[in-house]
Amino acid sequence: MQNNAERTSSFMVLISLLKSLDPSRWPAPPSNESFATRNSKFSKLVLQNTIYEVDLDRILQSIHVYLQDLGMEEIRGAGADDKPLRMVKTVLHELVKLRGTAIKGHLSMVPIDMELQPIILAYIDHNLQTLAAARMLTPAGPVGQTHWGDSMANYLMPVTHSADAQLKASSIP
Repeated sequence: MQNNAERTSSFMVLISLLKSLDPSRWPAPPSNESFATRNSKFSKLVLQNTIYEVDLDRILQSIHVYLQDLGMEEIRGAGADDKPLRMVKTVLHELVKLRGTAIKGHLSMVPIDMELQPIILAYIDHNLQTLAAARMLTPAGPVGQTHWGDSMANYLMPVTHSADAQLKASSIP
């Protein structure tokens, strides 16, 4: 149990520390593509190996707080050089890819009944739509991994609140 808490805390601390980083202090990789590739490989490797050993509810809460603290204006204005935001979005994308629509069952610590929809929900829905369009997702989870039973009722729920509309107005990925 203690190892699980440490892994969960590691993700939470990483996300929390990303808030206070000055993007100009990040070392510049040879290209943005190399950063994206390394970030994606790291996220995929770590999350694939620990997905069932971490508290997804707490990690999603940390991502929610990070995105809410940034706010839609700052997210919309962020460019490809905003590596902390890209890293958080990559972690969220990998979580959605690994858990499929079942990820929505791990939002117990995110206030999803607010009048204004939390930003994380718009990103989750966007990731689900993107993965489904790429045929990388079935209603039960990633292609080839159907052991995470989840109903179609949670899949691609229509979103009508402003976070989704604002996210669509900006270029999401």
